[in-house]
Amino acid sequence: LPANGPDVDSIAAAADMTAKDRQAMILSMVESLRNRLDETPDDTEGWLRLARAYDVLGDRSAALPHWRARQTPRQMMPLLPINFLSAQ
Repeated sequence: LPANGPDVDSIAAAADMTAKDRQAMILSMVESLRNRLDETPDDTEGWLRLARAYDVLGDRSAALPHWRARQTPRQMMPLLPINFLSAQ
């Protein structure tokens, strides 16, 4: 998954997809980001992108367990703003 989201070709291809196919593509991209964060848990921007992606999908709390599982209490301090996810 590119650091800044889908490329122009992916966006153009999504415009021609059915809603079901488009949703499957989006979920695949979110899953790829989540898997990448398993390998790079210190990627603050990546965790924020994942939180925003889940929020857009209507499941804002979904990213929180993944993030918490990868962070030590000391690492969590600078990222406290992500706690908005738990306030559903």
